[in-house]
Formats: sequence, C-alpha cells, structure tokens
Amino acid sequence: MKSRSGFTIVELLIVIVVIAILAAISVVAYNGIQTRAENDKTLAAVNSYAKMISSYMIDNSNPPGPNANRCIGVSPCGLMSGTGDTCDRGQGRPVRDDILDANLKSSLGVGAIPLTSDQQVNCGTGIYAGVWYWTNGSQSRITFYLRGDQQCPILAGAKSTVRVQNADATACTTFFS
Repeated sequence: MKSRSGFTIVELLIVIVVIAILAAISVVAYNGIQTRAENDKTLAAVNSYAKMISSYMIDNSNPPGPNANRCIGVSPCGLMSGTGDTCDRGQGRPVRDDILDANLKSSLGVGAIPLTSDQQVNCGTGIYAGVWYWTNGSQSRITFYLRGDQQCPILAGAKSTVRVQNADATACTTFFS
C-alpha cells in the first residue's frame, strides 16, 4: 500500500485563518502609525510657523500679512468639500501663501519654510485639510486639522486655543492677538 503525505483541508484552512488574522493586525497597526506620522508632521510645521509668526510680531508689532486667509505649508487647505458648519472657523483658501512665506523668510532670516501634511479629515458635514493662516493686520490665527480625537497644543506666542472635535477629526484654532 502506498502512503500519501500532505496537508488535509482542515490544516490548510487553519493556516489560512492564522495568516488572515496576522494580516488584519498588521493593517490596523500600519494605519495607526501612518495617522500619527501625518499628525506629527502637521504639528511640527504648525509649531514652526507659530514661532516665526510670534517672532515677526515681536519685531514688527503686527502679524505678518497681507490681510487674508491663506494656506501655509501645503495647499489646498481649509474646507475641501461639504457645508463646513462644524469644524471651520472661516474658509481656508486653495493656494499657498508665497507672500507670507517671503515675509517670514526675509524678516526672520529663515531659510526653509516647513511643509504640513496634506491628509484630509472628515469633520461634521465637511472634509478639511491642511493649515491656514488668517490675519486682518492686527489680529491673526492659525487653524489646522488632525485625524482622530487629539489635544490641541499650546503654540509659541498664542493668546488662546479653541478645539473642536467631531467624528474622526480635531480642528485646532490658535489665536495670536
């Protein structure tokens, strides 16, 4: 009699189930790491901008301008789609502010302007992305969006910070004056 060796169908199914469980755990861990990395990229850039804006305000007694809403870091920014009634403290603009970057570079001697994450987050009835800066010549603020339920940092030179959390997004607005 010949003996046949090999795996039974039950053994193969067990191996497939174990591999599927390990793959699912890996995907969840990867997504968490990717989200943290994108949030950290935005926080690092926002903190750098806050320091530059605070230094500029100390040297010039006014926030850097022109008077407008402008993207900083990357563009587009602010409300990308939807109605924007939950996480927005105004409407961002779809272009990066090269004038603001030039003002900060020349007055502070900064060589490189930090880039923010371009991740998009769902918050309330809108989809938001990026970081935007608003000023009217005497007052200024930075608004940025993080994925998940996050704490808003206290930025250099900030007078106050407002946090809005909804669904899988946190909107942070820091006021400088």
